[in-house]
Amino acid sequence: EMYQAGLWAERHPNSLIGMEQSGTTAFMSDNIVNLDGKVDFEALKAKQHGDIGSYIVARDLEYLADWSELVEPMVESAAKHGARYEPADSAMNVIIYKRIRK
Repeated sequence: EMYQAGLWAERHPNSLIGMEQSGTTAFMSDNIVNLDGKVDFEALKAKQHGDIGSYIVARDLEYLADWSELVEPMVESAAKHGARYEPADSAMNVIIYKRIRK
């Protein structure tokens, strides 16, 4: 699944894509932003404060992608900061949300 998400990310090289499970996907594509805090201290701080949405908005991520149980809370958190994401695509069980700009 994450390999398929990596192929999808490679087809969108000019967009930043946030994922919690970013390992394989980030290995394949440089436009993946890790949101679980393992490789990005600012993401870690946001997660520790229960507010990954603030980080998503600060990084101006175009897409959020992951399994539904991981990506839906990120979408909800970003919405608290005025960022609206809607389902746009999928890569097997990885659901891909696109930011809707006003």
